[in-house]
Amino acid sequence: MNASVPQSLINQRIWDLGVDDLIWSDPALYAGGEEVPQWMYDTTFKAGIRAVLQLDHCSEESERLESEMEGFIRWVANRFDLLNQAWHESAGMLHADYSSYVLSHS
Repeated sequence: MNASVPQSLINQRIWDLGVDDLIWSDPALYAGGEEVPQWMYDTTFKAGIRAVLQLDHCSEESERLESEMEGFIRWVANRFDLLNQAWHESAGMLHADYSSYVLSHS
């Protein structure tokens, strides 16, 4: 029997395994005559996997930034509306009264 002892895996790292982690390159997984997957030996294929993962991360980050931007725009629009409302309601107020009114409604 031509068996090998697998590499020890630290429990804390189980969710941090990368595409190049040695656990995926265990030839014993394919000792039964199955064809070895291309990602195990082809550096171009591995680079493609990394590129797809990077693209996925960039897409996720873009969605997050878009959501942040929309929230910021809503916040600015709300502040603009409050200032506009304060300006209309403060017609005839002294400058000091107007400033305290705006600060109290922020």
